[in-house]
Amino acid sequence: MPVAIQNNLESIMKRFLWKGDASNRAFCKVSWNSICNDYKNGGLGIFKLRTRNQSLLFKWVLKVRLNSPDSLWSSVVFTSSQIKDWNSLTSLSPPNHSFIWKGIRSICCLDIQDLFPRIFNLSRRKDACFSDFIRLPFIWRRRLRLNEKDDFDSLLSYLNMVVLSSLPDGIRWLKENGVFSAASYCHLSRKVLNSDHRFQPLETASNNTLLDVSSVYGNVRSAPFSVLLTSISPPRILFIVWLGFHDRVSSLLLLNSINIIAANQVLCSLSLIPESQDHILLHCSFATSVWNKILRMLGISFVMPKSLVCFFNLWRSFGKFGYSKKRWQCFWEVTIWEIWKFRNRRIYENKCSEVDDIVFHSFLLTGFYIKCKMPGFSYSGLDLCRNPDLRAVSRFFQLSCINYAELV
Repeated sequence: MPVAIQNNLESIMKRFLWKGDASNRAFCKVSWNSICNDYKNGGLGIFKLRTRNQSLLFKWVLKVRLNSPDSLWSSVVFTSSQIKDWNSLTSLSPPNHSFIWKGIRSICCLDIQDLFPRIFNLSRRKDACFSDFIRLPFIWRRRLRLNEKDDFDSLLSYLNMVVLSSLPDGIRWLKENGVFSAASYCHLSRKVLNSDHRFQPLETASNNTLLDVSSVYGNVRSAPFSVLLTSISPPRILFIVWLGFHDRVSSLLLLNSINIIAANQVLCSLSLIPESQDHILLHCSFATSVWNKILRMLGISFVMPKSLVCFFNLWRSFGKFGYSKKRWQCFWEVTIWEIWKFRNRRIYENKCSEVDDIVFHSFLLTGFYIKCKMPGFSYSGLDLCRNPDLRAVSRFFQLSCINYAELV
């Protein structure tokens, strides 16, 4: 698929996602790279079209490598193109490939000369196999310069992922029990991109080598996104929390950073300090009053954390003691939603609310949402507000001395 068509289709997808209308442009609240992550990393499980396209093209590459030359597919392809076998596809001086096979080779058949072209051109052993790179010293046409030494260090790191084996040479897909599938390729590609490694999952090595796929995953960034999948809160509330975890709630500072408002319009009308996401939901005088009142009702002495994600993780740790974790999490999400609505009413409608009203409405909505998802729950939001039964949490905090600095 041509790059221009991929970009055009992804542009339509973005406009539909953020506005519901593919004909007009929309403000993208979260980057497309983040959207294309899996759910546990804060994405929506969407694969980029380039990855999808590459996964399907890899099936053609596999057929060239593994199918018998006498098969019908091989006969049709070899007759209609300059491709005769695997070597003609991957040779250093390829024949006049068709437009389709040129694209397949450039996308799917990366080799050392494609990953490190500068130092490859300086090598005196261009036809060496992987085992030669690992066992024998490198021979250069001249001394490496500073930028070329950086490339050489990257090459050594790449070669460290190669594990020599006594097995015969071959091509193997080290996922899905050795059977290639487009889905397994897409998931593997996403993991590799998240770990910031340049890696070719389908490797043809020579001289008894095997590429260890599991060694290149790295540590993917951990985040509390996965708990939102099992939350009992409505989608519109979870959407605000999801944006908060991405630090993309539409605060005045965020709007200024994308040139929607001027720099002299970023001050909070209550605190007269720059309005960030964490300021709106945690540190504003009104938001702090709401959280302090709730925590006092629950018998918890607490210092507000610096970030929304840190507060969420601490809040969920409180729920281990007495309250159902889903109900406890739902109450936090509803309170975030109520604070956000109060901020919008204050700015756009010039309406104000009392702290007690926000707290009461948070308990009321939490009870309603819990009863909708858990019919066996016999209490109303009014009952929760009158008696938030979290005595186990209170006893825990009375008996434990928590060092806030260590938690943050």
